[in-house]
Amino acid sequence: MIYSATERKKGRPGAKHFRTEVKHVRQKGYTMIVAIGEFLDFPILNARNIDIIIKFKPGTNKILKIQITDDTASGFQDLTEDNDKNPFNFGYSSSSHDNDESISEFGAGLKEAFIALSDKITIYTKSGGEYFKIVFDIEKMSKIEDVNESFNYDEKLITQQDYEEEHKLQCGSSIILEEMVDGIIIDIDELKKSIINTYGKIIKKKNIVVKLNGEQLIANNISPFDDIYCKPFNSTTKLYAKKNERNNEEFYMEVTTANETKYRVFNKEGNKINEKWPIIKTKIELNRLKSLKNVYPECLLDGNQTIELMTLIGTETQFCKKKLLPMGEVLLYKRGRQHGSYLCKSSNGACNAVYLEIEIYSKKVGKELGMTVNKLLKLDKENELCNVVKEVINFLQNNHGYDSSTTTAEKKYNIIKDTDLDITHIDPPTKYKKKIEEERLEKERLEKERLEAEARRLEQERLDQERLDQERLDQERLDQERLDQERLDQERLEQERLDQERLDQERLEQERLDQERLEQEILDQERLEQERLDQERLDQERMDQERLEHERIEQERLDQERLEYERLEYERLQQEKLQQEKLQQEKLQQEKLEQEKLAQEKKEAEQQQSQRVIRYCKGNLKAEKFKEVINIYMNQYDPNQYVSDDDRAYYNKVCAKLDIPP
Repeated sequence: MIYSATERKKGRPGAKHFRTEVKHVRQKGYTMIVAIGEFLDFPILNARNIDIIIKFKPGTNKILKIQITDDTASGFQDLTEDNDKNPFNFGYSSSSHDNDESISEFGAGLKEAFIALSDKITIYTKSGGEYFKIVFDIEKMSKIEDVNESFNYDEKLITQQDYEEEHKLQCGSSIILEEMVDGIIIDIDELKKSIINTYGKIIKKKNIVVKLNGEQLIANNISPFDDIYCKPFNSTTKLYAKKNERNNEEFYMEVTTANETKYRVFNKEGNKINEKWPIIKTKIELNRLKSLKNVYPECLLDGNQTIELMTLIGTETQFCKKKLLPMGEVLLYKRGRQHGSYLCKSSNGACNAVYLEIEIYSKKVGKELGMTVNKLLKLDKENELCNVVKEVINFLQNNHGYDSSTTTAEKKYNIIKDTDLDITHIDPPTKYKKKIEEERLEKERLEKERLEAEARRLEQERLDQERLDQERLDQERLDQERLDQERLDQERLEQERLDQERLDQERLEQERLDQERLEQEILDQERLEQERLDQERLDQERMDQERLEHERIEQERLDQERLEYERLEYERLQQEKLQQEKLQQEKLQQEKLEQEKLAQEKKEAEQQQSQRVIRYCKGNLKAEKFKEVINIYMNQYDPNQYVSDDDRAYYNKVCAKLDIPP
């Protein structure tokens, strides 16, 4: 197609492609610490629990997966909206961006943090009563040709079961980063320190549970403002910006220390620090400034309207036992969230121990002070407010500075010296050093003498105590031995008593058991006896019946047999009578023979007996007695008539010896 000189083709620049956005974001220098901050800015104000899990490739610091889980009640809002009303639009526009109580300000940080770290981002969230799964597949989205379509992520509704299986909670969101971009590494300790420094005030104030790989992060470090060596020098400064009748800006500040509150007005024509911030000497001037209109709108702070632009709190750490040297670094906060720091350069080391924090309350002031898209306050804007804030910092640095050669240092040293605090670790001002050295030496001498005296006293006390302890131990040993013996005796007696009681109990129990056994045996015996008697009675009745029947039958048989027997008996008796007569005859003959035999045997026995008596008496009696005894024995005369008692005694003795009757 050919165009005339007055015609030309109209170009249509259009929007940038998603892959271009990825390229630009990854050139911005996002770090893990900055990115994690983007993930936490929303839930840190709306959740009660936040859990960060970072998994590494074993043995390396290479990240495999990051998951951030929270229990924010609303989840991601406006997911059903289109274009810049959708929270995942890279130009997201929300009314919360103008809300000073919200951290989010530009609407791009969260998405940029996504794609700066990984090539695949999965989000599970509950929003408006529905459950969503959202996936950013960077490679897939970069290959879509249509510019607008390339920014569209994959989204689908899921069930509550699927949501809770991945998210583990009943509300809130889980952000999962996988397929990490090369070169993304992190030191867990540094990340932990960064989270505590950035959100420590909010975590403490709202009592939020934030965990990193299972460890709860708690801002438990002691603030310098709470250190006993810093408290006397704490100051609070409020900066105000007013607009006068000529439409010019006027700045003044309210400086409160432990002893007083002073008001100072900014004089940009001044050369020295105190000339730049002269004291407001009259109430009229102060009331005039207070009555002027504020340059910046008032904002709510914890439900109350506040007109100051910012609050600066400062103190001095040169006297602390645990040295903290900020070296001119000023920490910058907006509503409890740290937004970096500002380095105030000094020509000498007098301000190295000055600790300052600045707290602002509105996003408008933040923008004036150079708030970046990465939420860092730079104080690098070329405007009146930045210059005034820097002058406030210089004033406070100078006011809290400590130059040991000045009278101000002497006054500060005297403040600490007049307390009950230990100051031996403090380097005194030049004027005091010689005097302090002399006092130190004198104190050391006195202390040495005191210690020596104390050592002697303690040694004597030790010896006395050892003696007393030994005596006490000996007495305790004796008392213990006595008590042990008494205890043993008591135990022995108690044991004997228990043994006796046990034996008595066993005896009684045995007697009871024996008695029961006997009673049972008696009962059993009686029962058995009764059963036996009953059985015997029955048996007897049966036997009697049988006997009677048997007797009848037997009687009949006997009668028959008797008749038969009588017949046979008669025949037998006749036969026996004949045999008896024969046997009687034989018996009489036999008895006669036996009598004759017995008479012969008796005669022989008497002869033998006589011979024994004669032999015995002959050996034991005198001749006269022998004859008398023989006569008696042989019945030659009546012993009752002729025998004396002695003769009878000998006779009986002889009969007894020979085992024969007298």
